[in-house]
Amino acid sequence: MDLTSYVSNHGREFATHAEAGGDDAPCTLVQHLTGSLESGIRTTQRVKQTTRRLTRRVR
Repeated sequence: MDLTSYVSNHGREFATHAEAGGDDAPCTLVQHLTGSLESGIRTTQRVKQTTRRLTRRVR
C-alpha cells in the first residue's frame, strides 16, 4: 500500500498549522497537529481493517 500522498498531505497540514500558529500559540499548534495526526491514524486503522476483511473474502 502506497501512503506517500497521504503522508505528504499531513506534512502540508502540519506546515500550514505551524505557519499560522505564530509565537504566542504553541499549545494551540500542538492541538492542531495532534488532531491531524489522530485523524491520520484513525484512517490508517480503517484501511487496515478493510484490507483484512477483503483478504478474508478473497481467500
